[in-house]
Amino acid sequence: MTENTKSTGLARAHELYSHRSKRARELKAEGKKAMGYFCCFPPLELMTALDFLPVRILGDMDEPITVADGYLPTVMCIFYRSCFDVGMKGKYDYLEGFVGSHACDGAERTSHIWRNYMKTPCNFFLDMPHTSSSEAVRFFKDQMTYFKETLEDFAGKKITNDRLEEAISLHNKQRQLVRALYDLRKPDPPLLSGSEMLQVIISLMVIPVEEGIQLLEEVLQEVKTRPNTTEKRPGRLLIWGSLIDHTAFTGLIEKSGFNIVVEDTAIGARPFWHDVEKTEDPMYGLAKHYLEEVKCPRTFSKSGKNYREDLENRFGYLKEFAKYWNVNAVYANIIRNCDIHGYEVPAIKDYFESLDLPVLTIEPDYSSAAIEPLRTRFQAFAETIGPVSHPRPGMVVSGRRCGAFTFCRVRRLVFQKRDKRMILVGIDIGSTITKVVIRNQKEISAIVIQPTDAFHRRLANTVMEKALVQAGLSFDQVDFIVATGYGRINVPFADAQVTEITCHMRGINWLFPDVRTIIDIGGQDTKGIKLENGKLVDFVMNDKCAAGTGRFLEVISDVLGVRVEDIGELSLRSSRPADISSICTVFAEQEALLRLSEGYSVEDILAGIHKANASRIYSMVRKINIEPDLAITGGGAKNIGLCKALEERIGFPVVVPPEPLITGALGASIIAAEKTLRLSAEELRQKQGKRRLEAVTFFDESSTRGQTG
Repeated sequence: MTENTKSTGLARAHELYSHRSKRARELKAEGKKAMGYFCCFPPLELMTALDFLPVRILGDMDEPITVADGYLPTVMCIFYRSCFDVGMKGKYDYLEGFVGSHACDGAERTSHIWRNYMKTPCNFFLDMPHTSSSEAVRFFKDQMTYFKETLEDFAGKKITNDRLEEAISLHNKQRQLVRALYDLRKPDPPLLSGSEMLQVIISLMVIPVEEGIQLLEEVLQEVKTRPNTTEKRPGRLLIWGSLIDHTAFTGLIEKSGFNIVVEDTAIGARPFWHDVEKTEDPMYGLAKHYLEEVKCPRTFSKSGKNYREDLENRFGYLKEFAKYWNVNAVYANIIRNCDIHGYEVPAIKDYFESLDLPVLTIEPDYSSAAIEPLRTRFQAFAETIGPVSHPRPGMVVSGRRCGAFTFCRVRRLVFQKRDKRMILVGIDIGSTITKVVIRNQKEISAIVIQPTDAFHRRLANTVMEKALVQAGLSFDQVDFIVATGYGRINVPFADAQVTEITCHMRGINWLFPDVRTIIDIGGQDTKGIKLENGKLVDFVMNDKCAAGTGRFLEVISDVLGVRVEDIGELSLRSSRPADISSICTVFAEQEALLRLSEGYSVEDILAGIHKANASRIYSMVRKINIEPDLAITGGGAKNIGLCKALEERIGFPVVVPPEPLITGALGASIIAAEKTLRLSAEELRQKQGKRRLEAVTFFDESSTRGQTG
């Protein structure tokens, strides 16, 4: 037994996942040839029948793309660009052959480039029809026959029917074992995590099918007999769309509040969900299987009489998935420039929403560095799952008209009382501004607002200390602390962490119960938030571009030589707003200077900037179906010119809180109250004891000025 096969079960899967080419290179040294392939459609059975090792070609999210851009356009699917990039860097230099397919435009283009530059001895391109009619199956059978003949010529031997049927039986057994493993994810919580499942699936794609069967049998036995230590989370998630092949991604999703229970992707259930039927002509059975049973957007399903019937024909199997695994949320993963899945997003959202399943759609980069910024989206999505009750306290709100929009002042808030006064804290460490709200059942007793620096832990202690001094309280008197914002994970004394999306929603919902839409304009991003009956139902974020954010306005104010706090009032003095075509932070700076040279006033340029920003923000937020009332929060809400431009673009009055910077921290304090009310008397006593112990550390740390965070 080689060193490679000493480990078993999940440990073996982890080893194969971490060193994906190791086993193939060992087998090559023993004389076995490896055949690389793209996507789910090349028939693995034909390769196995001739004793080739089929190896799924994958990219590398940890490896920056530096070579492929010289051969493939950057607007093409970033996954396939990564595949070619690592190929050119020698990751697949052990391959003796390659088979590509017309699975999508990215796969086709990369297949042709691969054949030209990788110089593998045996190459084949599998042409595929885009329908599954009987004529299409016959055509695809002919294509598979050509592929079979090419492999036979390269191997120097023929595939007998007996050997082909044996290979089909082996791969069918592997498919059956994969489905048995998926069954172990049906319990709540599942017996197998999404990251563990991903490691197993990728392992099967880099070892011979016989070893894959042995691995699956070991994993099944191990998972069935070990204690279930998987954490039960609010969301039972179905992943659909582009593949995910990195456990850092699945790990982030799971830590954000989900149990991944099924994946309808090319590295998931998709290639394993149906066996190849036994037919008199095994080649026909293979063609029929790969064309009809591998559910992919590339293959056109039969047309129905109407749109709903078309949806059922295309996605009906997903209804069974959702029911079988008791799914309560869906994530549509669309790798950047994955057009084949991207085009189906409206349809898949319509279908799942008809099943009352919420859908989160993200178009991430194929890069491990791009994973962490997605945490807020997944956590906010998890916070929408399941029944949520938000009893609202009594309150009185007064408002005044100012221009076209309303500024409101909260006069009184009354919260449910315990037998002692609750002290509740919300702390919002945003990208540019940090806010703290301390309150009790009756009133806000402290508000602290100061710029965010690079040392979040030290900053959290500093602003908390200031707020406690302002409120006349000691740290051990605090009942519950909720942290939110980008720096929420760096608040060591917080009792809970909640995303800023949910906190803004809760803060605004308490201030203005009739608000249905929120636009939060922060320092580095802009968010659109949709509410229904006080519950978060949808959101969008612009977190990849600074256009329209506070940072953008700071840059423009520097260029024009005005204070950022004055640009709102100045823009209202404009008599002819300048046309600003670019709202990119870099190009808008150049365009502002150009407009100055053309004779436009500073006021006209600022009015044009606000108008362009309002159009960009509107284009993003309309995706969640804007409805009145609409509130604006964040630092951008302090800009009266931007608020007016947004109001004109949206078409109805907007509401601005009295202090729009603190709505996130206020919402966090409201959530703190609810969490405290759910504690038993004993749990509350334990928390108070823990708080007294934390108080010593807190004041020691907050008084240490050399702390680096």
